[in-house]
Amino acid sequence: MGGQRGQSNYAAGNTFLDSFVRYQHFLGLHCSAVKIGLVEDVGWLLDLPEKFVIYGAAAVRAIQEKQLLDAIHSMLLPSRLAFCEDSPKRFAKP
Repeated sequence: MGGQRGQSNYAAGNTFLDSFVRYQHFLGLHCSAVKIGLVEDVGWLLDLPEKFVIYGAAAVRAIQEKQLLDAIHSMLLPSRLAFCEDSPKRFAKP
């Protein structure tokens, strides 16, 4: 068995969010999801450098606060509706 404790819950939550975004697009609504990992220059990781070493050894990459803020900014912009087989064509945009 591989992975870390709680990883399946995290994966399930992300799967739900991705499906919810797709459903909102199906309804013709704007919606986005941003998966945020570790942020190395703010938050709890900054106060626990030993954890940062552990995550680095596990090849987990951290992002900078600026990258996080850019992702949030992008998330708040209207998303393009993507065509998918089960969505009405009237909602699709080229």
